[in-house]
Amino acid sequence: METSRFEYKVAEGTDKPAIWFSLQGKEVLIFPLVLYHSLWGCNSEKFYLSPGILARISKFNNEVICDFKDESRGDYRIEYQKPHFVDSAIKSLIDLCNAVVNGEQTVYEDDFKEKAAKRMLDGLKDRKFEKNMIERFTFNFVEPYACDTHFVITIGDRGYEAYLSDWTTDFNRIRLDIERFLLTYHEETEIKLFFEDSPTIIRLRNFSSEAKVTIIPDEFVGGPYLFGNCETRQLVKSLYLGLLGICIRETNRFDRSDEGNWNEFRIATYNKLQSSVIENYIKGIEEDDFSFFPRQRIIRSVEAMKEDYTTLCNTLGL
Repeated sequence: METSRFEYKVAEGTDKPAIWFSLQGKEVLIFPLVLYHSLWGCNSEKFYLSPGILARISKFNNEVICDFKDESRGDYRIEYQKPHFVDSAIKSLIDLCNAVVNGEQTVYEDDFKEKAAKRMLDGLKDRKFEKNMIERFTFNFVEPYACDTHFVITIGDRGYEAYLSDWTTDFNRIRLDIERFLLTYHEETEIKLFFEDSPTIIRLRNFSSEAKVTIIPDEFVGGPYLFGNCETRQLVKSLYLGLLGICIRETNRFDRSDEGNWNEFRIATYNKLQSSVIENYIKGIEEDDFSFFPRQRIIRSVEAMKEDYTTLCNTLGL
């Protein structure tokens, strides 16, 4: 079992520091985002860990097993001692992030900037990826509808901010994807919130009472993914009521006749998102062979929509 360590340093032949790792007797440059993702156990497929080297990293109680596909050396597997592997990975990533936050130049300076480094440091804090903690999930819009509307996602004390564009986001698809997440186990479901043509992806895997969550930033935000383990019902409740909430808040966005009618837009969006399947899941109501619940209620006025949303917040316990 090997004990190779990750190191943040200036290696031979380079003039700026990076994360390096000894592989088959040769030092290779490591991509920090992929290494960070692997600590959360989210690399089910092989990703480029280093230029020309694909890797799938699997963590177990006492060892880490890495399957490599090396363009120069073919396929091979190496088993590492878990403490050496994980501890050195964490230290090298923290050293890199601190250097970036302090304004130092690194090999990754064009792709890994201060905002990403601070977010990664938050994810490394307290080694939460090892504790398998169940953390609270929140989804909220932080301003009234404004075409590209600011939203915030948090998992525990880690936050992610981006924008949603109504003209590229498919609200019908969002409802169907949330329903699919509730009705399937162990399979991945992706909910896409578009800002222009680039989505923030909420990737979910349902393990009954627990959900594994990955937030993949859109191209404008960039930076590391946000990971966590959340209680499934609480996650769905916050996401569902948060999305419906965009329709409830008043806005002056539609001030001109060529921008459409706000009331028509909000009612249509509410009807696309609203789902009795999701609401029954949050309430703990299980369907059987003899039950039938309509998928949607049709809301026809702003007053009815506001009343419906208030009732949902009271009955679902927001």
